Amino acid sequence: MMKLLLKHLYCMPWLLFMLLGIGYAAHPADSEFAVSVPGPRAQAIEPALDHPLRNPSLCLAPDGYYYLTGTTGSPDWDLTNDGIRLWRSTDLIHWETLGKIWDIDEHGTWQRTFKPQQLRGRTVNARAVWGPEIHWSGQAFFIVYAMNYGGIGLLKSRSDQAQGPYEDLGCLVERGHCPSLFWDRDNAVYLLYNHGHIVRLTQDLKATDGLPQVIGSIDSGPANPMATVSPPGTPTDFMLTFVNWKYLLFWNQNSARFGHYTDDVFAAQS
Repeated sequence: MMKLLLKHLYCMPWLLFMLLGIGYAAHPADSEFAVSVPGPRAQAIEPALDHPLRNPSLCLAPDGYYYLTGTTGSPDWDLTNDGIRLWRSTDLIHWETLGKIWDIDEHGTWQRTFKPQQLRGRTVNARAVWGPEIHWSGQAFFIVYAMNYGGIGLLKSRSDQAQGPYEDLGCLVERGHCPSLFWDRDNAVYLLYNHGHIVRLTQDLKATDGLPQVIGSIDSGPANPMATVSPPGTPTDFMLTFVNWKYLLFWNQNSARFGHYTDDVFAAQS
C-alpha cells in the first residue's frame, strides 16, 4: 500500500481542456492563479469534437490511438444523459467519433433508477453518468464512472477493443463522485473518489477490500494546499500515478488558498 501523506509540488493549469480545445482558448496564464479567464488577446478555436464534453479522460492504448471519454448531456450535465460516448485520435488534433459505447437503458441495471432533484424551483428526475474515466490496464480496457446522486460503477471490455462490448462489474460504492483508478506496482487496484478517499479493490474488481482512507498532506493549517472551501459533496477531481519511483497525485478542487478552483500536484514523501 502506498503512503498517503503527500508533499505539495506546484499548481498547474487544466492542460487537457486547453489541449483539446474544449475549454478556454489559449492565452497567457496568470503567474499566481494559473489559468483563470481568457486574456484580451485570446482567440476562439474550433471545437475538436462533434459533441459537448466535460470531465475529459484520455487513455493511450497499444494500438496507437488516444481514447477520449467524459461527461456528456449538455446543457443539463448534472441531471440527465443517456450513457458513455467515446472518441479516438492518433494525433490529439483530429478526432473520430465511436459513438455511444454504453447505454443506461440498454446495458444498465442498478444505473437505470431516476432520482428526484430540485432544479430552479421544480422537481426533476435525474439520471446521468458522471465523469467516466477510461483505463488500459495492460490486459483490458476499464471505465470507472459515477451515477449522479448515486453510486460508483466499473465496466470492463469483453474484447480487446475500447469500444467494448462492456461487462458491468457492479456498484463499488453506493454514494460517491469523481472516481479514478490506480494500478499499483504489486498489481493491486485502488479506487479514488470524493474528497481524497482511496480504497483497495478485490482481485475481481467487483467490490472494495477494506475501509477507505483519506489521502492527506504533510502541510497543515491555512497553508494546507488540500484545504477546500467547497461544501461537503462538491465534486473534487484527482488522479494518482507512479512516475520515476514517486507516487504523484494530481488534484483539482475549490482551493481555500485562492477561493477558486486550482490544479495541484503532490508527491509521496516515503
